[in-house]
Amino acid sequence: MSEQLAFQGNNHLDEIDLYAVLHISDLRLFVPQTEVKGLESIDVLKAGNDGMCFEYTLSETERYPVYVMDEKLKPQQQLVRAGQECVLLNDGLNQFAVVCEQLHEAMREQIQLRSIPRSMRTARSPIQALAVFEGRLGCVTNAGLLYQYLTHFSLAKVS
Repeated sequence: MSEQLAFQGNNHLDEIDLYAVLHISDLRLFVPQTEVKGLESIDVLKAGNDGMCFEYTLSETERYPVYVMDEKLKPQQQLVRAGQECVLLNDGLNQFAVVCEQLHEAMREQIQLRSIPRSMRTARSPIQALAVFEGRLGCVTNAGLLYQYLTHFSLAKVS
């Protein structure tokens, strides 16, 4: 890439070859495909313990907190749409899931990464960069940043 882009939170986004694209209402959220561990129906979710999220139980020892967000990444307390899916994410430290309407893959060469304009950057945002894909604008993040962001909201709600 000829121009040097300043990505928030990670300087290695160009090294990711394949992204998972989560459709959350009108938002397209790009996450490294290597951090996606599975896809489940929302029909198997149970209410979570913290009142902010749901829970998916894979086994007696493997549980995923499940977060529901709107297109502005604001956590929601209810599943609101039929046809939603539960995407299981794991960054090596944290495992959790998010609900989306659709999930598909995008090769890195299909995506144009853009820096977030300075005026749009915030300290707590999980968004690392903007992505242009199939003529639409989306947001790039990773499971670690998304987990920190979502658990901050859960802890703030409980406090």
